[in-house]
Amino acid sequence: MAIKYKMLRRLHSHVVSTSFTPWTIGFDFRSTLAYVTDPTDSVFWNNETYPTIKTSALGQSVTAGWQSTSQLGAALNNSTGVDVRLAGSIANLQNTVPSVFQIALPAPGVYDIVAAWGVTGGSEASLTAAVLDNSTQLFQYFRQSVVTSNFLDATGTAYLYSAWPGSQTAKRVTFTSSICNMSIGNNGDSGQAPVAHFHLNRIS
Repeated sequence: MAIKYKMLRRLHSHVVSTSFTPWTIGFDFRSTLAYVTDPTDSVFWNNETYPTIKTSALGQSVTAGWQSTSQLGAALNNSTGVDVRLAGSIANLQNTVPSVFQIALPAPGVYDIVAAWGVTGGSEASLTAAVLDNSTQLFQYFRQSVVTSNFLDATGTAYLYSAWPGSQTAKRVTFTSSICNMSIGNNGDSGQAPVAHFHLNRIS
């Protein structure tokens, strides 16, 4: 009996915790907080720099922010007649260096990304957006033409504002670091690179 007890103690001492903590957070970019009411899993964001801490209505906290605001235009309140995630936007001036929005992830792992690059009431002839795992690019949409009131989703597909909520598709990516960087703009392009919404959902 004593031998069996010692063996069990050894087995328990080598058990590795596989607990998983769900984590989901969205960012709604616009000029003012009170313009619309954000979804419970999202937070309002203007031009706050990293590291800024905000908490969603669900109680999920996140540390995030722009690495620099020198190339950002003014955040806009665009329309209350659309999905609240598309109500506003903020844009990088395309003929300058990109603007990078940094998000601290709870851990490396697999995440689903939902995105809306574009602006209600406007069009972009040359929109560049990218997502990076710290400094490693995971995907990029380079100099995309986006017609009026259309938004690129995370897969690079453009949808009219009214179709985006039901048609957009999340893109699943793997982060090996705990830093997600979302970049808008590209040196040498014309026009602007606006973003309305960006969302991360931890899968594993």
